[in-house]
Amino acid sequence: MNAVNATITILDLACGGGGASSVERALRNAPGVISAYVNPATERAYVTFDPGRTSLAELGQAIRATGHVSLSEAGGQEARADERRKETRGR
Repeated sequence: MNAVNATITILDLACGGGGASSVERALRNAPGVISAYVNPATERAYVTFDPGRTSLAELGQAIRATGHVSLSEAGGQEARADERRKETRGR
């Protein structure tokens, strides 16, 4: 398994009300998630997941189910794959 690390920005998370804990719980319960930590001060979630079992889009859906909106900043393999696709299109 090649785990992927992702940083996900979550909009309006710092407003309180337990949003960070509900988002963290939703991410940890998502299939394929190895670890998840949400920092409400920075409005970011740090997630390690198995790309064979889940995707950033599915993690975004888990976040949306808590009533929040997310923006992904992919790390690891997915970011490299996206970069390769861009290079291929540019040729």
